[in-house]
Amino acid sequence: MVCVVVFAKLAWDVRERETLSLDTSLLSSIHTLSTPWLDAAARAATQFGGSLFVPFITLIITGWLWLKRYRNHALLIFVGVGGASVLSLALKAFFARTRPELWQHLVHETSFSFPSGHAIASAALAASIVAALWFTRWRTVAIIVGVLYVLVIGFTRLYLGVHYPTDILAGWLVAVAWVAAVAVIFLTSPLSLKRDK
Repeated sequence: MVCVVVFAKLAWDVRERETLSLDTSLLSSIHTLSTPWLDAAARAATQFGGSLFVPFITLIITGWLWLKRYRNHALLIFVGVGGASVLSLALKAFFARTRPELWQHLVHETSFSFPSGHAIASAALAASIVAALWFTRWRTVAIIVGVLYVLVIGFTRLYLGVHYPTDILAGWLVAVAWVAAVAVIFLTSPLSLKRDK
């Protein structure tokens, strides 16, 4: 619920262009870090939050959990990531925010900017895995790895110049809110990766 309220406030501020000055300032600061090596690293790393990697990993994990009869958890991850992706497309179309044009983009993007699809996809994948492992001894590892993964993907989108910081923050909020709702549906009791019978 908190994520939904914060997203609503952020979306309003973005529509009213109240965040543009801060967004632009932060992007300009990040751009000062630019080097050929970081350019190449960012272009490579950002693919791990994109439309090929995230669905591929989601299907592999979902399939493995389903075969192992952890079906609530398989559905949690599949619906968590898949539903977040649908939300991303709908929200982008609704807000129709153009991408930053502060410098020449290092990757080609044609969709709208708000919220960031990469931020939503990466955060949904990480949050879904964390939720699935929440009642296990792997929870802490999942949280640490998930947070690092989400932060790296978010940074690459800013470094590449294709998103404002508020796009990234909005993507994270959408993903966490959606996955939290999905987790409540599929994990209604403290399960510890219990197999379906």
